[in-house]
Amino acid sequence: MKVLSVALLALLLLAGCTSKPEFTPEQEAVLQAMQAWAEGVARPDTAALWDLSSPDMQDLYRRELLAPRGVRDTVKQSKAALDPDALTPTAERERIKAVLADLPADAETMTPQAYFAWKITRKATPVEAENTRKLFTRTNVKEVHIEGETATVVLLAGDPARYFWRKVDGVWKFDVSPSILRELQAARQKESDR
Repeated sequence: MKVLSVALLALLLLAGCTSKPEFTPEQEAVLQAMQAWAEGVARPDTAALWDLSSPDMQDLYRRELLAPRGVRDTVKQSKAALDPDALTPTAERERIKAVLADLPADAETMTPQAYFAWKITRKATPVEAENTRKLFTRTNVKEVHIEGETATVVLLAGDPARYFWRKVDGVWKFDVSPSILRELQAARQKESDR
C-alpha cells in the first residue's frame, strides 16, 4: 500500500510539472506583449496595436499602401476608370467597383498608420477578438524561444502555430514572419541598389 501511495504521489507531481511550463522573466515579457496585443484587438485600440508592431511590421503596411501598384495606386486608378467620361466597359466597371469595395475609399490621403487602423478595424469583430484572446492565452503557449532580440512563440493550437516578436528599445513588439522579413530585406536591397 505504501509503494502504491508513493507511486501515486510521484505521478501527481509529474502531472503537475508537465501541465504548466515555467517561463523566464524575458519569456514572461513576451507573454505580456501577447496579452497586450489581444487586449488591443478586443477594444479595438489601433493606436496601441500600431505601437505594439515592430518597425518591420509597420514598414510592411507602409509598402502595401504606398508601393507602386499598391493600395493607393489601385484606388486612384480604379476611381479614374469609373469616371463618367472614362471609356471603361460596363462589365469592367462592375469588377472595379467590387475591387474598390474591399479597399479604403480615402487611401489617397491615408498614412500607413491609418491604413493599418482601417485593416485592423475591419477584422476586429467580437468573434475575432475572442479568437485572438484564446489564441494568445498563456495556457495555449507551448514554448517561447528567445534568440537575442527575437522571440518565437509556439502555440499548442492555432493556425499559424508560430508567432514572432522583436525587442525594440526594450519592448517586445509583434513582428513579421522570417519569410516576410526576407522579402522586405530583398525589397530594401533592390531600392538601395537603384
